[in-house]
Amino acid sequence: SYISVLEALKHAAAHQDLGAPTTANWAKVRRVGDEVHAVGRATSGDDIVVALRSGDGTWTSEILTPSSSPANFSYDATVPGGGGRYLTFCTPATSCGDLNAGVFDGGTWTIDTVDTVGEVGALSQIADVAGGLQIFYADTTNHDLRRARRSSSGTWTTERMGTDEPHRIVLRRAPDGTPWLFVTAGSGASQTHTLYRFASGSWEGFALTPSRRWPDLAGSVDIAFHMGQVWVGYYVSSGYLGNLDRQLFTGSGFTSSYVSSDDFPDFSGMYHFTIDAQGRFWYVCSPGLLEFLGT
Repeated sequence: SYISVLEALKHAAAHQDLGAPTTANWAKVRRVGDEVHAVGRATSGDDIVVALRSGDGTWTSEILTPSSSPANFSYDATVPGGGGRYLTFCTPATSCGDLNAGVFDGGTWTIDTVDTVGEVGALSQIADVAGGLQIFYADTTNHDLRRARRSSSGTWTTERMGTDEPHRIVLRRAPDGTPWLFVTAGSGASQTHTLYRFASGSWEGFALTPSRRWPDLAGSVDIAFHMGQVWVGYYVSSGYLGNLDRQLFTGSGFTSSYVSSDDFPDFSGMYHFTIDAQGRFWYVCSPGLLEFLGT
């Protein structure tokens, strides 16, 4: 029978520092097969650090040097073993006006400038969708949702996708390779939450109704996948994971169950999470630590 990952977490001994090989203020953590990938900014200077933990626990890391101070990362990887890997970030960190992408093709990393028109770097997500890179991002100058696509020659084109400025964008890949996109727009009673699944060459949207009303000023939102379920979590503005919704996709929509975090170990400042192939819950928490929960 299915045993909830969260039930296992209630009995976890402690949360543990992973001891990644390079010191960084970690910003994102992702599951890729039996690997765990993390990205962040070096604790000294403006370098970007990308770390990979293999299934046997061995760490490797790489250093990228952007044109100026980076911030607001997103990350995606298509296959284990360090093949296709992609990230976005804004520059400069003080204003986040420009959107940039890092692309690793299995040999070397390249850094591209994607969009510089308006304030476009603050909120973005990247994924390899049907063999082509796509970035979904917020244009905070024109209050739009935009998409950038990269051609086989490495050229980026951008387009407007929506007229409501998104407040949160999450783009993740399920273990079967299916990309999922989460977008929150609006505020108060008019706030909407939509999960999009990429299938048969197009994005299909499903409205998501949380078990509890999401705070207008909620912090980061993340999604992960485990045993056929889609997990959606967020922390409230006071800086902890206040609520966790377990979303089960039924073929035509989602059913939701609310789980309180009160009985779990300290989630203070938990920003992003993933669930690995063994059902362990990995997360990035304040101040830039990479940790996991499990027995």
